[in-house]
Amino acid sequence: MTAVEHGTSCQDALAMKQIGQLREFCIHVAVYLVVCIAVLAALSFLSPDKLWAGGLLWLVWGAGLSIHAAKTFLFGGAWEQRRVERKLGRPL
Repeated sequence: MTAVEHGTSCQDALAMKQIGQLREFCIHVAVYLVVCIAVLAALSFLSPDKLWAGGLLWLVWGAGLSIHAAKTFLFGGAWEQRRVERKLGRPL
């Protein structure tokens, strides 16, 4: 395998990993919204005085979702690509 082919396959692998991370994040957002809306709807019918529990769920899970977003969009591809380039000693 030549260096050019190796660089391309390395870039392909990195791109596939980034797309996988983006897909996982989108699934996380969808599950977050569905569960939180369902919990708030159930609480509003069953015990309206406990709606604060639903808000707490939104906040705590939302913090985790924010961390997942930061890992996916801020520290995802660019950081990994720089590390791979440093390890290989050449740009991808």
